[in-house]
Amino acid sequence: RMKLRVGQKVRLGRHTKVSGKRNWRLVMLKHVGKTVRIKSFSVERGNNEPLVRVSGNSHSWRVRNLRRP
Repeated sequence: RMKLRVGQKVRLGRHTKVSGKRNWRLVMLKHVGKTVRIKSFSVERGNNEPLVRVSGNSHSWRVRNLRRP
């Protein structure tokens, strides 16, 4: 697993299912594969899945689906 910090560049990936839920909106698809900077961290309600907010869009992204740029 990558060690992440605010300001770090990451590449966005499509969410995989966790506990049967994808936490995904179709409008997020246009951002997949883009390299962005991490702005903040949070946790997904219901399953404690780590999330990040990033530059360039207003969605929350699952840490498990981020990649190195």
